[in-house]
Amino acid sequence: MSVIVDNYLIEEMRILKSSIELKLKDDSSNEFIGLVKNNIDLFDKTYKVGDYISCKSRVQKRKDGEVLNIIQTKKVQIDNTIDRDMYVKRFEKLMFEIVDKDYKILLENVFNNDDIRDLFYTYPATISLNHNYGHGLLQHTVEVCETAILLGKYYKDIDLDLLATGCLLHDIGKIQSFDYNDSNNRIVENDWEMLLGHLPISSLYVSKAVPENIDSHKSMILYHLVLSYKGENSPVDYKMRESFLLNQANNISKELNFGEWYVER
Repeated sequence: MSVIVDNYLIEEMRILKSSIELKLKDDSSNEFIGLVKNNIDLFDKTYKVGDYISCKSRVQKRKDGEVLNIIQTKKVQIDNTIDRDMYVKRFEKLMFEIVDKDYKILLENVFNNDDIRDLFYTYPATISLNHNYGHGLLQHTVEVCETAILLGKYYKDIDLDLLATGCLLHDIGKIQSFDYNDSNNRIVENDWEMLLGHLPISSLYVSKAVPENIDSHKSMILYHLVLSYKGENSPVDYKMRESFLLNQANNISKELNFGEWYVER
């Protein structure tokens, strides 16, 4: 059975003996039947008709057509209610606190571009996983950078300026790899993402912004952070303490935003 991830509007919910049957509609007005077979009580308490949700599902063929066996869900935040201005201030503070002249100039070369900065502050971080809503990319980047620096300060011999710069740029390629409509939170992968992927695209943004007289070793290790932060899903494995910290901070931000935690409190 194939696995798909997409966003849907819940049009109807019907509680059955051992499952919940959902009537779902995607952004193209295609309708689907979804089945929730696990954690039924929790799902019933969490979602209602009219909610817009992201679902990871297995497609199952039946005599009466295809159904979506839902594995994982997350409510999609369409109204963009996160405090954008607060995250902008935290992002700018992280940039300001970088001491290394080369890294500071590089970041300014990227984010002093109005078009790039506006897209970065507006875009989601993913299509239907973590931070998949307006300003989600900004929020995720701030979370990753603040977490990585906090961890980095605990250990000796961590280049905090390199670490912070890598964190602030690690997902910059996503402004090129998605097409995003903020009026309905419609997020679509484009040819850039499908043919290159956002990690190589991020490294291209870095290459355009590197100061002319930067030491080649400094630029090389920054490329390494950007290209290795997803661990085994990266073009290269992380081989530096800073790239390991970036990887771990990224996982923390991702899982605490999207992961399912079923322990009731």
